[in-house]
Amino acid sequence: MNSCQSCGMPMDKPEDHGAGDVNNSYCKYCTDAQGQLLPRETVRQNMIQFFAKTMGKSEEEAAAEVEKVMARMPAWSEKDSGAIAPSEPVVPVSEAPTVPEAQTFEPDKSPETPVVSAPTPEPEISSEPPAPEPTKEQSIEPDRPPTIGEEKPPSEQQQ
Repeated sequence: MNSCQSCGMPMDKPEDHGAGDVNNSYCKYCTDAQGQLLPRETVRQNMIQFFAKTMGKSEEEAAAEVEKVMARMPAWSEKDSGAIAPSEPVVPVSEAPTVPEAQTFEPDKSPETPVVSAPTPEPEISSEPPAPEPTKEQSIEPDRPPTIGEEKPPSEQQQ
């Protein structure tokens, strides 16, 4: 014997299952006409009404009992999947919308896209004039004695 994975109701006959389908894990009270699981809150409210009517409990007592029952049901249990239970009807894979295949990038088949390059930085402008280039006569290192084969500056040459 199967029981509803949403409310726990025993499902002995085909007509007890959602949409009369014996492969449906949910009962006719927890599903719509097509056998799709109803939202959690809808199932909860239906169960509260049923518990209050058949067990003679107040609505508050019935609500507390329903919360305990639903916490143990696979359809609403967070521990089974690690995710929050669905609040919207579950759509079977056969009826789920299809997702288009991902497009792959092919460089020679890509649409023409303008290439935008970063602007080149403007050269820094100094308020001081640039230093003049040293001439052959000016020594970059004035205190250094000349090396062998190097000419002495004209001011040091003997005349």
